[in-house]
Amino acid sequence: MTEPCLCGALDCAECRGPGAEYLCPNCSEHVDNCDCDTADTADTYDEGKATWALGRIAATSAAVEVAKATAAYYVSSAEKEAARTAEFFTPHLEQYFRKNPPKGKAKSIKLASGTLGTRTTKGGPRTVDMDALVEWAAENDPTIIKTKTSHTVPADAIKSLVAEAMSDDGTGEIPAGVELVDDRTVFYAKAKANK
Repeated sequence: MTEPCLCGALDCAECRGPGAEYLCPNCSEHVDNCDCDTADTADTYDEGKATWALGRIAATSAAVEVAKATAAYYVSSAEKEAARTAEFFTPHLEQYFRKNPPKGKAKSIKLASGTLGTRTTKGGPRTVDMDALVEWAAENDPTIIKTKTSHTVPADAIKSLVAEAMSDDGTGEIPAGVELVDDRTVFYAKAKANK
């Protein structure tokens, strides 16, 4: 059986096969090498040549879509592989980091392929149940509720409510749906691309 041509046909008279080198419908030369002036040859198009030209447009448009789908597949596959690789190696790298901590006040270790280190994430109020928080705010301070397509309470309003509640004059009551989180140290591994 004949290999299909890149234009999609099994036996294509207009295509020279691999590389999809198409022939000019007027002079049968490769389209990049022909000397035909398309303005002068527009009147010489008959139904067959018009059909051929429309077929070329459709084939190249389809090739673009195939290329996009192929690229999307490869990008998605590469992203999944990168995530799996990071998920597998990160615990091992963290174990290495814990056994070989940075010297002095440094929080990271620079290696030939990247950096291992820790970051401190800020603690403070964190919303764990927005519905409970909105319900609490509706009863206690409805002016802080921002209404979009759903009800939310902005982070700055939550922080001020918690600060007020924890002040000397405050009630000490944290709004429903909010919990206080301590600062915590989070490990990270940042690889640099080899060039």
